[in-house]
Order: sequence, then C-alpha cells, then structure tokens
Amino acid sequence: AHARLTDLMDRLLFEATISDRIRETGRSNSDLNRALKNFFEFFQSLIDYQIAVLCLRGPSGPVLIVHLAERVPAAWLELARQIIQEENLVAQEAKETRQEKLLNPELLTTEEPAERRQLAVLSTPFSGAVEGALAVFTANRALYTDETRETLGIAARELEPILASKLQAQELEKLKADFSAMIVHDLRSPLTAIMSSAAI
Repeated sequence: AHARLTDLMDRLLFEATISDRIRETGRSNSDLNRALKNFFEFFQSLIDYQIAVLCLRGPSGPVLIVHLAERVPAAWLELARQIIQEENLVAQEAKETRQEKLLNPELLTTEEPAERRQLAVLSTPFSGAVEGALAVFTANRALYTDETRETLGIAARELEPILASKLQAQELEKLKADFSAMIVHDLRSPLTAIMSSAAI
C-alpha cells in the first residue's frame, strides 16, 4: 500500500510540474509562435521525438506547426505529413490548403536517411476547445509506451486552453483587419465622388 501511495504521489507531482511549466510558457508570451517555441523546448524534456507536430484549425484553415528535436531528413518530414493526412489529425475540406510552419528549419536536412525505417507516431486529440491534435514521431518505436502516451495526453490537456486563447486573439485580429479593409474599401468610392465635386 505504501509503494502504491508513493507512486500516486510521484505521478501527481509529475502532472503538477508539467501543468505549471506549460502554463508558464503561455502566460509569459503574448505571441503564439514564441509561446510554442518555449512549449516545445520544454516538451523535448518530456518525450523523445524526432518530429513533433501541432495540428490545428486556425482562423484561416488547417495549420501544422512542426518542431524538430534534432537534424531530420526531409524524407521523414514528408512521411510525417502523410501519416497526419491518413490519420486525419486535423480535418481538412477538399478546397482548403493546409499551412505549415516549421519552427526550426535549420534542422531539416536534404540527406537521405541512413535506414529506410518507418516512423512511429503517437498522437492525442484535443478535447474540444481547439480542433486538432498533438503528435510526436520517432524512428525508434520502443520509445513509445503507455507512460509516453499518458505524458502526451497531459501535455495536450495543459496546452489546449493556451492555444484556445491565442487562436481567439488571432481571430479577433483578423476580424479587425478585415473590418478595417472593408470600411476603407466602402468609403473610397463616396469620398472620391465628394472630392471630385469639391474640386469643380
């Protein structure tokens, strides 16, 4: 009984540490890209991966935010994209184009992988405040255990409210920009007519 209680306490402490660190990355950065870079820097210490992908539906459609943990051949990134498509990790209508942001492009190489191994994927969907999923890819399948899956679930759960607020802010900015552009466009013709009349 004592060993089980100790395991439970260790697990709770582990979850609390993850929660605190992820919330800290969200609070300290108003910019989504900077917050995500900080998140992935911490995330690397939780889960071993070659490629991590945040699949989201943003204000302008599906978005893949990619983080590389080490130098990765472009062939592996292409394979990760195929897996994301096959597993439908972010819903995409036929006409939509998917945007992709690589957070650390300097780690992407054109070298062919030494071995043609398949990438193992571990993914967890967000619960509903954000449409999408968090996925990690590795060439070493043995790394992904039930404990890894549980850790990924905790990270996704804690990241989701941060993403929801940042995406909402982005959507508001887009609405403001669209509204401003519409006002400028709608006022241009009447103002031109008024200016022409005043010039006569």
